[in-house]
Amino acid sequence: MATAVSQQHGRAPQATPDDIRSAFTRDFDFLYWVALVITGDSILAKRSLVRASELSGNERPLFRDWLLHWARTATAQRAIGEVQGHIVSAGARYLNATCSHRTHELLNEEQIDSLGRIEPFSIISELDPLARAALVLRGIQHCSILDCAISLNTPAKCVLSAYCHALNWIGEREVVLR
Repeated sequence: MATAVSQQHGRAPQATPDDIRSAFTRDFDFLYWVALVITGDSILAKRSLVRASELSGNERPLFRDWLLHWARTATAQRAIGEVQGHIVSAGARYLNATCSHRTHELLNEEQIDSLGRIEPFSIISELDPLARAALVLRGIQHCSILDCAISLNTPAKCVLSAYCHALNWIGEREVVLR
């Protein structure tokens, strides 16, 4: 089946290291935005992108359809690594937090585009590292709360509360939420 698909399109279904590197170039602005929102620092964000793009030679083959998702995930994980201590420290603030949302819905494409138009340093100055990381992982990348908790090395309750805080912040900024 895979052979038939690749012959039909004239390309192998797997991305090459060059394809992966070009994805980081093509989607640099968005990937940089993701890393900057998580790290809160332009130098750390750029370093996260470099480290994520260096993975292209080390990873198992990726399917082309998954390439952008993989680049976003790799970038976010490298950015999280840069500020892991700050994220864990911020979790203490959410241990006893209550949540005002009945559901913690994922952001849709319109909402993600709208959020992407917010100046990153506004987000950085108004949300703590855990809320920013939860917003990216849960809201934009659509990870489960449990996956977020594992990635952030923070209890799921804290991640859920931090995501709730980020959703409230978005609502206050009148970003399109519906």
